[in-house]
Order: sequence, then C-alpha cells, then structure tokens
Amino acid sequence: MKLGLFTDTLEDINGVARFIRDMGEQARHTEHEFVIHTCAARTTLTNAEFARKNFRPLVSTALPYYPQQAIALPPFSTMLSWAKKQKFDMIHLSTPGPVGLCGWLIARWLRIPFAATYHTDFPAYVDRLSGSRIVTGGTSVFMKWFYRPATLVFARSREYHEILIKLGIAPNRLRTIRPAINLRRFNADYRNPDIWQRFGVTEPLRLLYIGRVSVEKNLQTLVDAFKLISARRRDVALVVAGDGPFREPMKSMLAGTPSYVLGVQTDQTLAELYCAADLFAFPSRTDTLGQVVMESQACGLPALVSDEGGPKTIVQHGETGRVVQGIDPHHWAAEIERLLDDRQTRTQMGLAAAARLKQFSLADTFADFWAQHAQVVERRHHRAAKRESGVDLSTHVSNNAVAL
Repeated sequence: MKLGLFTDTLEDINGVARFIRDMGEQARHTEHEFVIHTCAARTTLTNAEFARKNFRPLVSTALPYYPQQAIALPPFSTMLSWAKKQKFDMIHLSTPGPVGLCGWLIARWLRIPFAATYHTDFPAYVDRLSGSRIVTGGTSVFMKWFYRPATLVFARSREYHEILIKLGIAPNRLRTIRPAINLRRFNADYRNPDIWQRFGVTEPLRLLYIGRVSVEKNLQTLVDAFKLISARRRDVALVVAGDGPFREPMKSMLAGTPSYVLGVQTDQTLAELYCAADLFAFPSRTDTLGQVVMESQACGLPALVSDEGGPKTIVQHGETGRVVQGIDPHHWAAEIERLLDDRQTRTQMGLAAAARLKQFSLADTFADFWAQHAQVVERRHHRAAKRESGVDLSTHVSNNAVAL
C-alpha cells in the first residue's frame, strides 16, 4: 500500500504536527510507503526521518484571528500532477485547511478512497476566537462537508465520537487513534538542575503550562486562578512555554505576579521543564486529546486537566493527576494549591504517570493506524477483482450464446 498524507501543519509546535512527524518516522523505520505532503515557503526539517513532499505556496498570509499562524494557498494543479504519478492507494487528510482541501479534491479527482483525522475541534475553537455565531456556524457547515465523504474518520479520543456523529459521520466509519508518546524525546531522565536558573525562576514551587497560548485553551481560567494564588502567597511561579495571540494579553494580566512567559522552546527544553516542574496545568476544554498532557505525564509530572474534552482520558483522576470540574478559577486555584502543598502525593502521582505512559507505544499506534487504511484498500481491491471476474464471466457466456 502507498499512502499519501496531506497536512497544513508539520513544523509547528503543536500536538498535530508532532503526531504526524512521529507517524512519518515510524513509517520510515518499518519501510512503509508513507508520504507527507505540505505547503510551506520555508522548511527546516529534512527528509532524513520521514518521506515528505513540500510545495511552494502561491500565496501565504496570516490566519484570521491568529496572526502568529500562516495559511498557505497551495498550487493545486502541481499537486494533482504529482499525485497522479505517485499512484497512491489511499489518501489521509490530517487537517481541513487548504492543503487538506487539496488532498480532498485529489482523492475525489483520482477516485481513490480517503480517510481524515478530526485532530482539532475547529467549531469550538472558532467560537472562542471569533465570538461570532455566524462564523462558528459556517465552520460547522464546512466541517460536515469536508468529513462526510471520508471512508474512515479518526478521532484522537472517543470523547469526540458524538461530535462527529452530529457532523453526519456514520458510527461504523469512526475510528479512534491510539494515544502514543515519543518516549525517546519525553521521559523522566531529562532532569536539568540548571533549567530554572536559565530562565530566572526563583520561586520554590513551579506551576507549568505548555501549549498554544490562545483563548480557546481556556487560559483565562488559569490566569484568574493564579492571580488568586499570588494574592495569598509568593512561593509559586507560573511558567508558560508557547506562543499565540493570547501571549501579550496574558503577560499584561499577570503583571506583578511571579509569572514567566518563555515563548516557543525546543523539545529538549520542554522535556527539561516537564521534569523540573512541580505540577502541570492544562485547563483546555476543546482539545481532542492533549499531546502536551501525555508529554508531561511521560516525564513524571502530575497534571490537572479539565473535565471537558479529550485530556481527561489521559489523566487517571487521583492516581496520575486530577480532573477538575468546571471553569471556576477559585476551584482551580484550590486544586492547584492542594497538590502543590502535598509533595508526597505529587511524587506518587508522577511516578504512576511515568509508568502508565510507557504503555502508549508509537510502534503500536502506527501499526494500528496503517492496518485501518490497509483494510480499506484491500476491500477495494477485492471488490474490483470481483467486478473484473464478473465481466469475464458474462463475456464468456455471451460468446457461447453467439456460437450456439
């Protein structure tokens, strides 16, 4: 089988891009034909770790409501000509952006099956970013149109099956991608005693958030909760790694508190931050999984997550962290302080988290991901073979009839 994946994100610092890179590496290691298609004016990753075909965009501009993220207009005719020559057996759409849309059109044009992953709950994101019911409604309509023709639709957690069914996806076409973590990059061995000195963090207790710094991550709740904590005590630092449109407003809101907004960091630095922090807070209510939660847990860091969305499927409440109900900042502040003041419980949770995350194998996830596509291709070939044998049989019968 030859599989082509189309994505609008690959080199960005987010869970979707990391998952795609991990799957690409697994394909290279297992010698599967898996080509990742992107459209970027500049690329920093090489093709040493995975097979990639990049197309230069016709136009590139900032994404509405998210100026830190670029959106590219791909050269569709060039992509179509390339795909024809590659003779893909199936296509996978990782994002519903311009590149994913090109993959959608190519699959329909070449009459080959395609699957798609619902990595991001875009209607919920757009609602929080734009605040417009019209824009949110239009996004939902587009999601329905984009995902409905797919032979298979993958979700990052079962929490989003109901949402996909509401989009018109038949339950028998829904699949769940097994959670997986790159334990080579994220594990409890990345301890660096100098990490806090590097960033000037002097407080003895460190609350960590890593991820996109945007309003749809429910960061307002985290800001309000930390301001409540800082009004009572000054021994807790809030450390934020990542970038997004909420970064500067967040810094302004946290002015006067022991907070540190670090911006984008490398994987190694992120691993060192996870290993050195005391607690991970991820209040997002719209993430379909929460790759950063898995990273924190793999590094032995207990996590607090929301009771809405996919991250709560990663955290075992009371064992590897806690699932916090609601968005009341007083409630979040109380949960944060309760764990920060209980070192023994945090240590036990961290050890349990690191042990549990060892079961989330990238190799197993890729094997299942590949097998789901291979079954579709095999069934398609089987049906084609039956049709051909039926034509041959009818021709044979017709010829005999003429002879008689």
